[in-house]
Amino acid sequence: MKQLIFIIAGLMIFAMAGYAQADNQDSTNDSSPNQGQDVAADEAADTEEEEEEEEEDSEENDSDSSNEEGESETNDEQEENQNQIKNQGEEQNLTNQETEQEGEENSEKITTDDEGEEIEEEKETAETNSRAVERRSIVANAVQEVLQVTEQTDGIGEQIRVMAQAQNQNHEQAEDGLEKIQQRSGIIQFFLGPNYGEVKRTGELLEENQNRLEEMSQLMSQVTNQSDKQNLIEQIGLLETTNEELSEAVEESSKGFSLFGWLIKIFVE
Repeated sequence: MKQLIFIIAGLMIFAMAGYAQADNQDSTNDSSPNQGQDVAADEAADTEEEEEEEEEDSEENDSDSSNEEGESETNDEQEENQNQIKNQGEEQNLTNQETEQEGEENSEKITTDDEGEEIEEEKETAETNSRAVERRSIVANAVQEVLQVTEQTDGIGEQIRVMAQAQNQNHEQAEDGLEKIQQRSGIIQFFLGPNYGEVKRTGELLEENQNRLEEMSQLMSQVTNQSDKQNLIEQIGLLETTNEELSEAVEESSKGFSLFGWLIKIFVE
């Protein structure tokens, strides 16, 4: 009986063991397809991620390339703008230099013109003063010669000497008057005209000299010595020439347009 029980128990254990092994095999068989599917899914996911990463990398590379191209274009544009600005600056500098050079040339030209005018005026003034000195010398020498001749002449000698001395004094005053007339500035002369008062006084002195020379010529006819008479004729001729020259100089200096000179002239006359 015990043997039977042991046999039945052994059979039951063996049966249970076989059942358990079959169950495990079924479970293994059931899980194998799921594991394959999971592995395939994982591989597909990994492949998709790799493709996405490759696309991202490609996009990043494209973006970097685009950025590099954009940066290159920007750098080219900046370089071009800098070159344009540089060229404009150089052109502006050249223009400024040309303008400065033209300004300097114009300034030099104006300065040269002004200097030329000043030199010309100084030259004219020097010539005028030089001629005035010459006239004074001619008159002084002529009067001195007349005085020497009349010292030996009886009768009219004293009259001629007095006239000759008055002639010299009037001529000196007339020369001073001409100098004052010529010293009036151009602006004053433009508005008020020449120094009419001095013109009038100098003209009166010259007129007196001319009348005195005519009287001297009449008295000279009474001189009996032909050598003295010829000498007096020459000296009186020099006095007449210088008197006429001085009169012309006064007339020339009193010419010119003026706004209110005609009114001043009315009061002076």
